[in-house]
Amino acid sequence: MCNIIMFNFIMCGRGCTLSVALLLSLPGAAVESIAKRFGAVLRRRREAAKISQESLAAEAELHRNYVGLLERGKQVPSILVVEKLATALGTTMSSLMRDVEKEGGKGK
Repeated sequence: MCNIIMFNFIMCGRGCTLSVALLLSLPGAAVESIAKRFGAVLRRRREAAKISQESLAAEAELHRNYVGLLERGKQVPSILVVEKLATALGTTMSSLMRDVEKEGGKGK
């Protein structure tokens, strides 16, 4: 089974958006696992910052329902969304993703 993961990149200074789709040979369970790990990290970071889903969504310019779906592992965020969330939480994309990686090692 293959999964398509969409990455959105904004080209600076030109006002245009470039989207790139990657076809990955990952089992559906692997993508689901990543989504759940990202959601757990996102929720933990948001709660540590003592902000609501609504506040995080507003700061990241996302819909509050989408943030809820991310936290429950029901959606996989694009790189642009990870960047928006990291900025809204006052951290970096790499810090968030490092925690997602660590989250994956808990069950091993």
